[in-house]
Amino acid sequence: MKKEDKAAYESNIWKLYLTSFIGNLEFVSPVFVLFLLANQLTMTQVFLLQSLFTVIIFIMEVPSGVAADLFGRKQTLALSYLFICMGFIIYGISSTFPFFIIAETFIALSWALYSGTDSAFVYDTLKELKREKQFKKIMGNIAACLMLGLGLASLPGGYLGELLGYRSLFFIGAFFFFIGFLFCLSLTEPKHYKKAEDTHFFKHLREGFSYAGKNQQIRKYIIYFSLIAAFVWLLFFFVPPYFEEQGYSVTVIGLIVGFGLLFQAAGYYFTEKISNKIKHDDAILLWILFITALGFILLFFVPPLVALVTVLCLSFLNAIKEVISDHAIHQQTPSSHRATILSVKSMGKNIMFAIFGPILGYATELYDIKTTLLSMGVILFVFLVYILFLFYFTKEEKKENHKKNTFSKK
Repeated sequence: MKKEDKAAYESNIWKLYLTSFIGNLEFVSPVFVLFLLANQLTMTQVFLLQSLFTVIIFIMEVPSGVAADLFGRKQTLALSYLFICMGFIIYGISSTFPFFIIAETFIALSWALYSGTDSAFVYDTLKELKREKQFKKIMGNIAACLMLGLGLASLPGGYLGELLGYRSLFFIGAFFFFIGFLFCLSLTEPKHYKKAEDTHFFKHLREGFSYAGKNQQIRKYIIYFSLIAAFVWLLFFFVPPYFEEQGYSVTVIGLIVGFGLLFQAAGYYFTEKISNKIKHDDAILLWILFITALGFILLFFVPPLVALVTVLCLSFLNAIKEVISDHAIHQQTPSSHRATILSVKSMGKNIMFAIFGPILGYATELYDIKTTLLSMGVILFVFLVYILFLFYFTKEEKKENHKKNTFSKK
């Protein structure tokens, strides 16, 4: 490999570190719902916006992964930052529900484009550098930078919203997203990255689904990830009203959200160290599912301070689960379909969110948030039993699938 090529590929890593941090200084997270309510939206409309967000990601998740495989991941990453920049600008200049729908559509498209593409781009960069074994470390660091940016920006978000106005926070966020867009344009597409042999979009999409369905190892990780990731995502919607019921102010709730994101950043950073220490990723994933289920149940019984510690712990573990499950899928997937398979994985999470979100939201109206969280913990324990059987029966096949790929070898 030429020195200039190696330098270009190595620069991808530090550029993604900077992009993930600077390009995600989003100050609006703690006050987003307050902004919508201040513009005369009802809580029903707020949840309708989030449902729309989920549906769009669900529809576009896999097609966006296919597009990344076919047309390039650098371009896809850049487009994702440009879309979220546009979405924030539209939010900042809008005050009615129809325009908020347009803004949310751009943001959802951004998420769909980014999901899986970042991980596939990093893995192919490391493969070109013959550093694939460092994937968990590098990807963990990138995700940690992203969550660090979100967390640090969230801490003063409530105060800045009161000082400058909620609307101004969207413009500040759009500025940093545009910087992320510029950084993405400076990335170098790995030459080791192999274009899919068949550039027919729908055929590639069908082959990606078929590959995920036939490979038991990939299928088990997708099933595992889908429900637990959806429930942890739902938890962060329940956190603000949960602590509001405990008597905490909006400013303090903003701090809780910020520290939750910082703990998630720490989880990403320490994933490789924990994985290397335990040396059994499947065992780590099973323990995370057990602790997560237990954590949801604890939120029903414990006082606010212990609940806060529980939420921070779940945030930390959620990050570890993300990196390890991605790495496990990478080991089973050829480069030409990598972004597509990862999008199938994220699509599973969105399906579970779309199914359980409205049901659990309605449950909070029938009962209360604590009871809803308790029921989620029980569901996760039942799911744990199923996952234990699933992991056991696919254990032997793992050795065989690790040696060869159904599609092609790099």
